[in-house]
Amino acid sequence: MSELNIELVKSFIEQNKDSEEVKQFVQSFMNAETVEAFLGSEEGKKILQPKLDKHFSKSLETWKANNLQSLIDEEINKKFPPETKEQKRLRELEQKLAAIEKEKLVATIKAEAMKELTSKGL
Repeated sequence: MSELNIELVKSFIEQNKDSEEVKQFVQSFMNAETVEAFLGSEEGKKILQPKLDKHFSKSLETWKANNLQSLIDEEINKKFPPETKEQKRLRELEQKLAAIEKEKLVATIKAEAMKELTSKGL
């Protein structure tokens, strides 16, 4: 008997859905408490979670676009600070010294080779 009554109520509401009285009656069931309870249920979570995930993903992408590169640059500068003028000059001088030493070594080896070849008559 109760199923019949429920079906009658559903039918009445469906047939009179444009009536102000029915609209107010239906809206009386929708309040903050019932919405909160629904969203806390498994069915509500299935509906709400994809929307939250989409919002979070968009927020994360926006944050990455606005902040990530500056954080990366900051960390790189911490680990590898930019050279001062003195450090740059010292590095260049060290490179020049290494090149000169290499040239000297090549010249010494060449001279030794020439000496050896000359002593053997080649």
